[in-house]
Amino acid sequence: MRKLDPPCPLGEIASYLGVSIDSSSAGLAIERLAPLSVAGARDMSFLADTRYAGQGGNSDAAAILSSDQHAARVNPSAVAIVVPDPYLAFAR
Repeated sequence: MRKLDPPCPLGEIASYLGVSIDSSSAGLAIERLAPLSVAGARDMSFLADTRYAGQGGNSDAAAILSSDQHAARVNPSAVAIVVPDPYLAFAR
């Protein structure tokens, strides 16, 4: 897990990645980057592999970076940020 200090607004992260998100989610403060299995309500994670698709649907993450292929497997309570390469986007 990696703590973001200070927390970063989700809209700023999306803008940095070159994608848009719903404006109602833009102000959500992301505090940590964490794996799907332990991510919480102020965390962002990623889903890029079918092996972890079940975790995407059960994760408590506030936002999940996902490819278009796996976006439907993101927990509906999380903001799905669809990017071409979730691994690369998470690393950035």
